[in-house]
Amino acid sequence: MNVNSTTVPFTVRIDRSTEGDFDAVVGGWGADYADPSSFTDLFESGNSYNFGKWSNDEYDKLVEDSATTHVNDPEERFQDLLDAEKVINEEMGVIPVYQKAEGHMVSDKVKGIVSHSAGAKYDYKWVSIEE
Repeated sequence: MNVNSTTVPFTVRIDRSTEGDFDAVVGGWGADYADPSSFTDLFESGNSYNFGKWSNDEYDKLVEDSATTHVNDPEERFQDLLDAEKVINEEMGVIPVYQKAEGHMVSDKVKGIVSHSAGAKYDYKWVSIEE
């Protein structure tokens, strides 16, 4: 397999992605809030961020059920999301390449830093330094 890549400015990438003018696109997404639906919703049929136009009725139903029928049943909701993940992975509706990670060094004297998985990354409101 030969792959020819084209580097373009971000605005051109967005335009081409929106128009479907690509064979493959490398992109990224960070959660807007600490819930799997911040990712699963992206790949529902008709979602404007579903640039590849991947569509699967079973996936759509599972994601919908997680947000409606099972929204108040955490175990059923989580199972819906796991099943949806299985569907999209098996069909290769998206191909995850990496997961972002960060490493930080903090002195043992620094106490109270709060790290969030979504939204503002850090909260320093309760930080103190012990001598």
